Parts: sequence; C-alpha cells; structure tokens
Amino acid sequence: GIRYEITAPYGMALADGPCTFCGQCAEVCPVGAIYEHDQSAGVWAALNNREGRAAAQVDPRVQTALSAELGLEAGLVTAGKIVTALKRLGFDKVFDTGVFTGATVAGQSRELLDRIKNSPAAGKKMPLIIGCSPAWNNFAGYFYPDLRDLLSAAESPQRKFGTMVKTYYQRDLGMDRAAITAVSIVPCIAKKFEARRPLADSALDIALVPR
Repeated sequence: GIRYEITAPYGMALADGPCTFCGQCAEVCPVGAIYEHDQSAGVWAALNNREGRAAAQVDPRVQTALSAELGLEAGLVTAGKIVTALKRLGFDKVFDTGVFTGATVAGQSRELLDRIKNSPAAGKKMPLIIGCSPAWNNFAGYFYPDLRDLLSAAESPQRKFGTMVKTYYQRDLGMDRAAITAVSIVPCIAKKFEARRPLADSALDIALVPR
C-alpha cells in the first residue's frame, strides 16, 4: 500500500533502538531494504596508498562463506587461495585469525582465574560468559542487563589483530599508526559494529564480510 514503510521499530535509528547488529535482517531481506555497510572503497584507498601499509586478518570460516557467495562447491575456496588473492590485491601482510584467537583465549583464561580466586570477596561474579560475536554482548546488554557483569571484558581476536599489527609496524618499520590500515575479514556482520563502536580504540579500521 501507499502507506507501507520499511523502518526500524518505532521509527528509531538502528543505533538508538534495541538492535543487536547481528545482521540477520540483511541476510534474509528479500528486497534489499537493509544491507551491511560496504567499506570496500576504504580498503581500495588504503591499498592504493603507496606511503602506507595494509594488513588483513582472515577468519577460517570465510572459506565456506566465500564458496557459498560464489556458488562454488564447498572446499574449492581454500585459505591459501584467499591469502594469494589478498597479496595480489596489495595487502602487505595477511594473518590467520587463529593467531589472535589464542591471545584472546589467554586473556579470558586469566580473567576466569581471577574471578575464581577473588569471588565473592572482590565482588567478582560468576560464571564468566564469553562469545565470539559482538551481537551476543549487545543482546545480553539490551535484554538481560543482569548478565552484563558476567560478560568477559577480554578483547576480541579482531581487535587484538588491530592492536598487535599496528604495534608491529610502528616498532619495526617506524611508521605512524595513521598510515597503517588494519582490515578484518570475517563472516559475522556484527564484527562491523564492533570495529566502529565508540568504545573501540582506533587500532582496527575496517571489517569486511564475504558479500
């Protein structure tokens, strides 16, 4: 009808409402009324900047997601092919997310041991709740605020990547952090929200999804 309108609940902006930024609406919308923020232009600009450096980290699940997007048989898109393609596009360094996942797990382990040791005397709460998607943290914060104190405060793998790769370049190459672009390639749209949320530092610049 002529009064039909596609909008967020109550006409609110997504950032002001209870949206968890999980991205499922963009996955299933049949008319493309909502879609993920495309930051590929920013990546091309970084790759074409000869004065800077660009590094990427790739989640292993991207292999399956890319195969699905391209209509290819599962297994045809491999980690090696993705790394080769990114290097040919101009990325200076390409990392596997697993490197930074290990650092995140180590941080979560320390956090858990601290809670076990100090709870309840230090006011720490148990259990420790962790999740790989920022959408989970948003969901718990919006709809179950009583669980907020149970969520892990450890940095996610992609934020670890941004911090570590810029520290590496700054230390070993003597480059300004502003000249380094850190790009995370992940299957979860919520990672885009995490990369751009006000509380995040500026170490991670861009998050791309297979589409």
